[in-house]
Parts: sequence; C-alpha cells; structure tokens
Amino acid sequence: MPRPAKKNSLRIHFGAGSAVAALLVLAGCAASQASTVLALNDDSIVLSPPGEELVAPSGQIAVGDSISGKYLAARHAEIENDYGQAADLLLGVLEAVPDSARLLQRTQLLLAAEGRSKEAVALAERLVAIHRQSPFANITLGLNAVREGDFASAVARFDAIERRGTNQLLAPMLSAWALYGAGRTDDALAALRPLAEVSGFAVLEGLHYGLIADLAGRGQEVEAAFERANSNGAIPLRLALAQASFFSREGRWEDAEAALEAFRVQQADDFLLRPSVAALAERQTVPRTVTSPAEGMAEALVSVARALNRDGGDVAALVYARLALELRPGNAMTQTLLADILASQSRWEDAIAVLREIDEESPYSWFARQSLARMLEATGAFDEAVLLLQEMVEERLDRVEVAQTLGDFLRLNDRFDEAVEAYDVAVERVDEIDPRHWRLMYTRGIALERSKNWPRAEEDFLKALELRPQQPLVLNYLGYSWVEMGLNLDRARRMIEDAVAQRPGDGFIVDSMGWVLYRLGDYQGAVEQLERAVSLESGDPIINDHLGDAYWLVGRRNEARFQWNRALGSNPEEELEIIIREKLQGRSLPEPTPVGERDS
Repeated sequence: MPRPAKKNSLRIHFGAGSAVAALLVLAGCAASQASTVLALNDDSIVLSPPGEELVAPSGQIAVGDSISGKYLAARHAEIENDYGQAADLLLGVLEAVPDSARLLQRTQLLLAAEGRSKEAVALAERLVAIHRQSPFANITLGLNAVREGDFASAVARFDAIERRGTNQLLAPMLSAWALYGAGRTDDALAALRPLAEVSGFAVLEGLHYGLIADLAGRGQEVEAAFERANSNGAIPLRLALAQASFFSREGRWEDAEAALEAFRVQQADDFLLRPSVAALAERQTVPRTVTSPAEGMAEALVSVARALNRDGGDVAALVYARLALELRPGNAMTQTLLADILASQSRWEDAIAVLREIDEESPYSWFARQSLARMLEATGAFDEAVLLLQEMVEERLDRVEVAQTLGDFLRLNDRFDEAVEAYDVAVERVDEIDPRHWRLMYTRGIALERSKNWPRAEEDFLKALELRPQQPLVLNYLGYSWVEMGLNLDRARRMIEDAVAQRPGDGFIVDSMGWVLYRLGDYQGAVEQLERAVSLESGDPIINDHLGDAYWLVGRRNEARFQWNRALGSNPEEELEIIIREKLQGRSLPEPTPVGERDS
C-alpha cells in the first residue's frame, strides 16, 4: 500500500511552548536539593521556567499540606498547562510567604492567564508595594485603571515599565493610548516614536499613530502615518481596514477600495474583506477598527499575543489574549486567537468553548467553524466535525477550502470513497487549476488510489507534478505506487531518488527508495536503504516488514523474522498482519521478484 511521505494527521500544531515566554516567565535556579523543606524567605523560592522542574517518577505529586508540596504540585500543574490549579496551589503557598515578589508575580501571571482579573489585580497591588517597577504588575494595574476610566493612573503605570524585551514593543503602544485617553494627544503620538527606530516595529508605529490621529480628527497626519506603516510593501489586514475606514469617511471611495485591493492581491483568500468591500460598493463607510483608547490597547495586546504564539509563547501569549478580550469583549478576531493558543496547549475543551462564543455574523465565524471542526476531530468527536463541515460545504457554494478539508477528514479516517466525493466538489469549485492547487490534486489522488481507482489516481498525481514539478511528496507517492504495481520501475526509481535528495531525513521516502531497489532485484542496496528508513521511522510496520523481506533474500533469515515480529508489534493494518503471519509460519515467503516493465 503506497503512503504519503509522512503520515498525515488532522491534529493541530500551533507551536511547542518555547522559551519566548521567558519574557514574562521568571527564570532562576531550582531550590536546593540538600533540604526537603523550602526555606520561607524572599530569595529562597526561585522560580524556573516550566519544563525545568523535577517531576515525581510516577508522574503524580501528592499535594499534602506542606508548603513545599503545594509549590511542587503547582509547578507540575503548570507543566501540564493546568494554570488554574497551579494558581490555586500557589495562592496557598503565598499564605506562608506573602512577601515573595517572585511568587507573587508567578501567581499573578497564572491568574491572568485564566482570566481571573480581580485576583490578578489584587496580587499586582501587593507586588508593586514590594517591587514598584514590576512590569507585568504595572501592565495589569494600568489596564485595570483604563477599565475604570482613570487614564492618568494608567499613564503613570505604563511609564513605570522598563522598555526591554516584549515591553520594548508593548509599553509604548499602551502609553500612547493612555495618554490619548487622558487628553494628551501630542504626547500620545510622541510616545510611539521609539517604535519607528526599531527594525520591524515601524508598521505598528504607523498603524497606531494613524488610529490615534484619526480619533483626534487630525486627517493629514492619519494619511502620512498609514503610508509609513505600509512602506515595507506588506499590508496587514488591520492596516488595510483602517485605511479603508478613514478614506470612506472622507468620501474618497476609490482610495478606500485601493487600500483593500492592496491587501487582497497579497492574500490567497480575501474572505475577511468582503463586508468592507460590499459596504464600499454601496458607497457606505467602513466601520472604524478602533473606537476608543481601550480598543486601541486591545489591538496592541493582540499584536504581541499573536507574535508570541507564533514563536511558542504559551503563557505570555495566553495572558495578552485574555487581557485584550477583557478590554474588547466579544471581539471575534481575539477570540479566534485565544482559541488557537488554548489549542496549542491541548486545552481542547476550553478552545472549543471560546470558538462556540463567536458571533455567527462575524466574518471570522467562517474560519472559526473550520477550526472548531478540527478541534472536534482532535477530541474524538469525528461525526460532529464531519457534519459541521458538510453543512458549511452546502452553505457556501463558492468556497473550495472547506470541501477540501472535509475530504482530508474523510481520507485520514479511511473513508476513501466519501473523501473522493468531497474532493470532487472542491475541484469543481476551482475556476482554474493553477500551481496553488497541487495539494488538492495530490490528496484526491491518494483517496482515489485507496478506493482502487488507479487510472483517475494516476491522472491526479501526474497533474500535481505538472503543477508543482519535483514536489517530493508527489514524486514519492506516485513512484511508490508504480513500484508496487511493477510499472515504470526505472522512472519510479529516478523520481524517488529526486524525492530522497530533497528529504533525506524522511523515513517514508527512504523506504520507497529501498523498496524500488528491492523490486529491481538489488537486494543488498535495498537492505542499506531500508535499514536507514527503519532508523528514521522505527515504529512503522510497513517499513519493518520491507526490511524483513530484504533480509530474507540476502540470507539473513533470523534478522528477517525479527523484523517481521517487530512489524507485528507495531499495530499493522489487518491485511498486512495476515501477510506477515503467513511469512512467520513459513508460508508465502519472499522470492526474487521480476523487475517488471522498465523504461527505455
């Protein structure tokens, strides 16, 4: 059975939670192992980033009533992304060490990550009494002051934040919006200028300068700021919408349409622009992206949260997304981001709950429902996920990607005939097949091959190669398929050699190389390649079975039996299991195979 170069999965991979979070996660050394009790002074409980703590061999830590037990259990809970339990346990530790700045900061961060704002604010107030310039405590208190309408206090809080790390980006934006809220527009705009001096930050300086100037009625400054923001040629969605809103309110309809078009031409999908495009077509104004200082701060927080999530920020990304949603409740863009972050931590139920809250009238709802389907599949609710996608396929007859996603769901769950039907719908909806659609042709080819419809499958694989020549996944699958059928073996060998050259570390492609050598009668060469494939993908039953066959034909009979037994222990499909058991019982043993047809 031919397989893709790498096993496909619909499991969602949003990031691995890297050390970027250290911008907010306190670093330090572990408590001394020479003592079984933590000394309760301000310097003894030193927090290290998640993943560096000792975990009990059983994976379980008894909480007990001791301070050290609660602390270690809290750290274990944090490793498991159970921030709520971790915060509760650390609150218990704080009862014994109420003046530990580091412990206060860690607990406050975890409370904020869970959206427990009142508790986070209370700890922030305790923390600044000990450490006046604590960055996250000042952010927390500043945003709380904004919610209460006290912009003067917010300005003081944000001014106290040292401009380094993430706060080199975030603090100027928060300060600018607080200053604008306090009626100090000139100071607000000046506060953004340091961003323009840092490579990569100019787009945010221009965007937020323009947004503030727009609210302040400074039209000439708005246009100049937006021009600075898009000077690097890449137009962010929020900038395009802000420009379209400004120009439409000025009655400059063609300029508004041009702003949206500048974004559209660089994107494969303009779905999020459609409400604004429709408004302009009717000569109606595009709504402002920001209508208040609080919403401006939410924009800033989302920008940072999105960047941290791309880099695996985990806790920090989650915190900023939560804070943004508190400032701008019900914002679909932020809800979508929050769900992505929660999913990256395998908090599927929490992510699903957030997605279900998104307003169906929002343009983000369409993409949120696709994410919801993937998350439902990840939690085992496959039938519900398929039903949701089927409804979406019927709802929007112009959308290709949802039919393709449905095909992927069905194919990866071995419902190949249904997958072909879904892929057929997707292909029918494509106005013109171009190189972007190589994967659609490739995946439909897989479903067709598994449905025993080789003529159509081969046609799709060849079309995929026409669209994306030398694509290693397609080279591998088509080449392997030809090898299995004894067709075009020399050409298949060249194709697989090209795939291996591009992906030498891919065990499935290396397996294909070994198998084509096997079918060509080069058994020793096959052994060398298949041994390498097994080292790369040791748990794959097909690769182990292939190596067993090659061992048998070079006379290494005991090793062959070992590989077949190893394949049996790797949960092979039923058909393969029967074949392997036959070989182990001395029946249907490998024999030298004819090379079949060769290319001239």
